[in-house]
Amino acid sequence: MNIKLIVHAIKPFKWHGMWVFDDQRVGLDQEPFVAGADTMIDTVVRLKGIANAEGGFLMVFSAQPFPDADFELGNFIGAVPDKRHRLSRGIIFVNVSFWPMR
Repeated sequence: MNIKLIVHAIKPFKWHGMWVFDDQRVGLDQEPFVAGADTMIDTVVRLKGIANAEGGFLMVFSAQPFPDADFELGNFIGAVPDKRHRLSRGIIFVNVSFWPMR
């Protein structure tokens, strides 16, 4: 069975102290992330060392694993996280890469 890798990209930025993003395809403007995502984004931005991230950066993510992802988030309740970055409990599996915007 062949499974296609679907990768998404957004450009989060800070607006009034919250991480938000725009998605013109579906009419979203300064859309806040779900509760708890701000903390995760702050953590990975700090760990990745993205300078001026508040002004915007590229976040690439997928529900499936993909090569060279910077972070792997997952549901680690009752599991040993081995070499994954454990940033939060009870979130769905996703691989994420972060790049500063140029």
